[in-house]
Amino acid sequence: HSQLRAAWPRPAPRAYTPEQMSVLIAAMQTIPGTLPDGVRRRGEYFALFAKVCYEVGAARKSDIHELDQSDVLDDGRVAKVQSKTDVLGLGKMRPDTLAAFRRLGPKPLRWKGNRSRYWYWWNIGHQASGLPKYGATKAARKSGATDVARTNPGAETRFLGHTNPSADANYLDQRLIDINPPQPTMLSVKI
Repeated sequence: HSQLRAAWPRPAPRAYTPEQMSVLIAAMQTIPGTLPDGVRRRGEYFALFAKVCYEVGAARKSDIHELDQSDVLDDGRVAKVQSKTDVLGLGKMRPDTLAAFRRLGPKPLRWKGNRSRYWYWWNIGHQASGLPKYGATKAARKSGATDVARTNPGAETRFLGHTNPSADANYLDQRLIDINPPQPTMLSVKI
């Protein structure tokens, strides 16, 4: 007897547009209070975390928590060995992101509190944005990768730090990439 195998459904990732990412980051800035260290503003921390996820696609959440000032060059380039793949991931922070990163100390995005509190505060910021939930930090990474695929086709694999382009299918929101799909000639008949 031959067994029929069901095909795995193709992934259909969802990502935010750059405009929506700006809304999310602005909402993150409104998170009240300070971090467990009692010094850094919680809203500044989460806004910066979301922005780094978006801009530095080759860094996953666990890698961003461990980013040290020495991992980031003065022009914003980031070089960090990825914890998941053990491959050097390269990315780049924009100047305003780099300035915020430099202001916050040696490992500015390390989370010293309880993991459930991290997600509690992330969700507070996300709710304030009013955006649909497409995941958490990975949604920001997907959004950056999707925008790179739209504006610089073929560069998304490098942006994500992937070694195999087939992995990109789990990150790219095709709805946002092909914003002008081909169409046949318009017919003369109206309905």
